[in-house]
Amino acid sequence: MKSLEQLIDTQDDAIVQIRTWQQEAELSVTLLPAAANSGEQLQQLQLSTHSVLGALVYHTGGVLIADGWLRFLGSGCPQLTRALVSWNHSNSGYLLVADDVVGGFFAINDGALGSDVGDLYYLPPDALDWEPLEVGFSDFFAWSMSENLLQFYADVDITRLLSEYRHCSTEHALHFYPPLWSQEGNVSQSARRLVPLTELRALKLAN
Repeated sequence: MKSLEQLIDTQDDAIVQIRTWQQEAELSVTLLPAAANSGEQLQQLQLSTHSVLGALVYHTGGVLIADGWLRFLGSGCPQLTRALVSWNHSNSGYLLVADDVVGGFFAINDGALGSDVGDLYYLPPDALDWEPLEVGFSDFFAWSMSENLLQFYADVDITRLLSEYRHCSTEHALHFYPPLWSQEGNVSQSARRLVPLTELRALKLAN
């Protein structure tokens, strides 16, 4: 196991690039303060801060895109208590790295979701199966700060839902009934309510 000193890249730390992306972003991007034990978490994950994910864990408590519509996990903080390490304590075969207001989950494939290990997958609110995004975590993270993200969520009427649920708690997401993946489900007609992400995770993820 590598020591914390070995994992901190003082020459090429990805947090520099992350802050540049934040400055150039078309959407709001908030870097939350890192947890006091972010170093311990980084060592547990054995990620280098040369990687974007490693830098997020060590330097931030998480990142909020578009006023919290999209939440990338870091080391956790009062505003976003789901730390990457603790949120994945029971996972096998993939690593949950982000989620969104409409109840979607993002995960890096570690073998359970397909043969393309390392790629990012999305479990949307209108499907029961993980969908490959055919992109790595770092590229998607940078891309999500652009207005292209609005097109990604066009099917769930992001413009209207953003105005209604802007700045909602990062510990909650929308649950639709009838579910959007059912024949009766519809973004406009299904009843929706904010539920704890722990509850939504239990409903959508087997583990």
